[in-house]
Parts: sequence; C-alpha cells; structure tokens
Amino acid sequence: MEPKIVEVQEEASEVKAEIAETKAEAVQARADGDTSRAAELESRVDTLSSDLSEIKATLKALAERPFAPAPQPVAKPETPAAPAETEAEAETPKERQHRFGSRRWFGDRAYED
Repeated sequence: MEPKIVEVQEEASEVKAEIAETKAEAVQARADGDTSRAAELESRVDTLSSDLSEIKATLKALAERPFAPAPQPVAKPETPAAPAETEAEAETPKERQHRFGSRRWFGDRAYED
C-alpha cells in the first residue's frame, strides 16, 4: 500500500480512539454533575468527528486516484556508423613522423613508424 494512504489510515484510527475517550469522559462528567465540562467535551467530539470525516474524504481520494503509467524505457539514440574510408584517403601515404634523436646517427630510421 502507498505510504500516504497508510499514514492517513493511522491518523484516522488515532482520531477514532480519541473520539471514544472523549465520549467516555463526557458521560462521566454528566454523571458527576459537571454539565459545563460535559458540554465542552461534547463540542470536542463534534470537532473530532468533522476531522474524521475530512480524513475519510482524503483517504477515499487517495484510494480512487488514478495511478500514473509506468515509466517507459527511453530509447537509446542510435550511434552513427563510423564513416568508411574513401579511396582517396586509402591511397595517400602516411606522413613521416620525426623520431627524437639525430638523423645522422639513426639515418632513415629516424622517420620510421
């Protein structure tokens, strides 16, 4: 289940428990003859009941909302093929690179690949 839904369900159960406790306290206050405290507790029960109805509406909205479609794999861009060597490039000889050292000592080997 989705974490948000679990949180809302836990909050709803806490509010229900608090409503039950407050109702029990209101009944006890009436039995003790403290009508002002009983009226105060009953107004708190009404407030908690409205909170509970909001929580239930939120839970219903979360449960009924459409889920986003699964992410689609991203297509990898095609790598362009390496350009084929043209005939002109194939026919040209490589340039001679100079090796470090004296040409007098190495002779033509100074330019060998």
